[in-house]
Amino acid sequence: MEDVRLHMAMLQLTPRERDAVVRAGYRYSSDFEGVNSRRLCRDTGLEADKAQGLLGHRERKANCSQYRITPGKQHIVTGSRDLDAALGGGVEVGKVTEVVGHPGAGKTQLAMQLAIVTCLPEAQGGLGSEVIYIDTEGSLLPERCEEMCAHLLDTINKETGVTLTVEDVLSKMSVIRALDTTQLLAALHTLSKTKLSCRLLCVDSIAFSFRQDTFDYVRRTQHLSSVIMQLRQIAASQDVAVLVANQVTTKLDMSLVPALGETWSHAAEKNISLTVLSDGRRCATITGASIKPGTCFFLIYDGGLCDCAS
Repeated sequence: MEDVRLHMAMLQLTPRERDAVVRAGYRYSSDFEGVNSRRLCRDTGLEADKAQGLLGHRERKANCSQYRITPGKQHIVTGSRDLDAALGGGVEVGKVTEVVGHPGAGKTQLAMQLAIVTCLPEAQGGLGSEVIYIDTEGSLLPERCEEMCAHLLDTINKETGVTLTVEDVLSKMSVIRALDTTQLLAALHTLSKTKLSCRLLCVDSIAFSFRQDTFDYVRRTQHLSSVIMQLRQIAASQDVAVLVANQVTTKLDMSLVPALGETWSHAAEKNISLTVLSDGRRCATITGASIKPGTCFFLIYDGGLCDCAS
């Protein structure tokens, strides 16, 4: 477990800082035996507070099973502790969560990260469950998903002594390609009438299908209302975390708001709005009826989401 706690401490560093630590020969908890903060700073170039944070990882009571942070509730962690804290422990099972942002903001990256974590065995901190991913845009890239999974398993396998493969994890993930609103509605209808073995359902994205269709306003609203009802039913009745990616649109006053208008605006219990800052960090603004509004920052690197340097 000490190596698992070290992994969680390493998540507080930027990707460049983590690479410096590994290049200096510090990969496992035992590598820090007899090392003080001054020597660690000299070996890695870390600032003193970050070096001390790594050396103090044995005293922390953190572990990989951070998916049940709130008593009586179950969460899927994102890879960023700050984002998890802002969400009240992570993406909550049994609820609908919306993530919205421009193309490239990180919506699909977040969805893939959650899917991978959900598929991990419980002993390795996951939910040991299947995932259903409805891809409407074609933005789910298998190569990127494999890359993120391989990075995570490299750490987990070395720290826990297991031999999980990318295939072991991603074989639990089923992808449905929905090219239009009709196919999306059909998929959700089937899922809502089926006893699901998954704990996560991703829809990426909800707006794309509706923007491609030429229905009149009344019929479009009816279809959207049906989607909302089925997503909520799947989440609540089958105890599934539902993550829905959404695009943004510009109002007349040039302000940016989630797409699909007033009908959709109250569909999710929690909302994550993502923007990309000039230095590459992602800013996440969290809102929702059952959660305190908040803002946090995280990075996306080869291995997925991680916290920014403090």
